[in-house]
Amino acid sequence: AAPACWRFAEDISVAAEHAKAGSHLYSESYAMLLCRVVLGRQKATCKMSDASRGTSESGSNVNDSAGSSSEWSDDGGAGGALADSMEAFDSIVRPVAGGQAQFVVADSAQVYPEYALVYEPTAPHLLDTPVCAEPSQWTLQRPAARSSVYPLYWQSANRSDGPREFHNMFPLITSKQVLQGLAGKTWKDKWTRDRRGHDGQPIPKGDPFGDMPLGIRIVKAWRLESSALWSRYREHLAWLQMSRDSCTAITFKTTENLKWTIRRQLRSDVNEAYLWHGSSPRAVLGIATEGFNIDLSGTNRGSMFGKGAYFAECSSKADEYSGDDCEGYFKGCFAMLLCRVALGNPQTLLRA
Repeated sequence: AAPACWRFAEDISVAAEHAKAGSHLYSESYAMLLCRVVLGRQKATCKMSDASRGTSESGSNVNDSAGSSSEWSDDGGAGGALADSMEAFDSIVRPVAGGQAQFVVADSAQVYPEYALVYEPTAPHLLDTPVCAEPSQWTLQRPAARSSVYPLYWQSANRSDGPREFHNMFPLITSKQVLQGLAGKTWKDKWTRDRRGHDGQPIPKGDPFGDMPLGIRIVKAWRLESSALWSRYREHLAWLQMSRDSCTAITFKTTENLKWTIRRQLRSDVNEAYLWHGSSPRAVLGIATEGFNIDLSGTNRGSMFGKGAYFAECSSKADEYSGDDCEGYFKGCFAMLLCRVALGNPQTLLRA
């Protein structure tokens, strides 16, 4: 049997042929690696078959691996080229006219996976145009009808062929820039006792060491579309409208900085608003899956006003309660949620 081997290409379109769509956070997204590869002495072959493909250590299909029974050969034999020539050669190359050569190496030490790319396929005429394909409440030209079961800009909803129950997270492209602008407009350069530096330690009053952040840069953003969480939220909105004759009107920095078409979608009669909630990436993913668990209130930074989910109109205040993951994909990154919140009739506190 031929040894396990890994396949590479100089043309991105060839590599893309072996990519598969992800799931959950990476729904409709694909991935590839840009690697440093030491090819050494190469053996050329003119025949290749994709009849067999490799399997990862976890058992999942790996399309960029040729596998132990891959058919790369200059004489048609299964795995012959690789198995028979590794003592004299370091890699195999399949030259193709037009510059789409493919390569195979059998030793993982020949490869350094330097760059990881997560991407979405797009039409050529959109490559230089900052237009996102996903429907977005930030770009709707008309307000969503309040009679709609789900927001009109949701990809999972309002489709005759769509599932009745769904829970999806869609990566945002141009909408991310809108969120970045909103975070900047609601950022307040002010020291508080909750403000911490990049090392997680409280910043002394007066910021003697210049540790105060000046804002945030959004690295990734997703929109959560959950039929279960949305149904529960709509039911509570209806309950508030029925049980409260009137609510003391409140203005919000977040709402004030949104387009009229977005403000029109919010129920001002029950003080519905978009508000920030700071947390860690791991905790945010948990909230996006199950919703807020009030029993966990105070486990992050305390609960000054009692048990509950805490929100802020300023991104800077939410950032004070954000934290980074210690390990994993989001190590070193902080997280926050921009939530729809129905405040109803609030009790105003002037001091903690």
